[in-house]
Amino acid sequence: YWDLIPLNALERFDLFPGSNPLFGLNTLGGAISLRTKSGFTSPGIEASALGGSWSRKQVQVTAGAHGDSLGGLVALQYFDEDGWRDLSPSKVRQAFLRGDWRGSKGVITASALLADNDLIGNGLIPDDLYRARGESVFTSPDETTNKLQQYSLSGALDATQTLNITAQLYRRKSDRDGVNGDIYEGFDDFSAERDNQ
Repeated sequence: YWDLIPLNALERFDLFPGSNPLFGLNTLGGAISLRTKSGFTSPGIEASALGGSWSRKQVQVTAGAHGDSLGGLVALQYFDEDGWRDLSPSKVRQAFLRGDWRGSKGVITASALLADNDLIGNGLIPDDLYRARGESVFTSPDETTNKLQQYSLSGALDATQTLNITAQLYRRKSDRDGVNGDIYEGFDDFSAERDNQ
């Protein structure tokens, strides 16, 4: 799911080794926590544009600002390329928006994460086809589309100097579709060989 997160929106990664039920049921080996930038931690504008082979284009923009108690941040990323192989273009569109309010007794944060991606990574080809033309595709398509809408609202209240009360509300809608054209009639021959061994 790394294609759903604009990397220019991230401030840092934290690694928590070992099992911790605080991060969910699937954290037996540990958890990675991603902390996003905010208008308070990353004021100003950063932008980059890259281009390369196979019509590769990438644009990243991050803009943050804050006042005494309000801060906001927007991070956008766009990536598009034709791919070095036939029939293998990919496109990534990501947006992250965050607003923060800071008071003397607590904070409130609202954020939105949006993504609409179309990734094509065609599979392996036979050796003789690769030697004839490395850009060839044996079966097609091998396509994954990811769409994400995630909204969150969180708050923290400093009840005392040593007690902090936090709450979080979120809504996440994630759609992932895949189409794979890896069809090869000879697969039945391989399964029959395994059965005979």
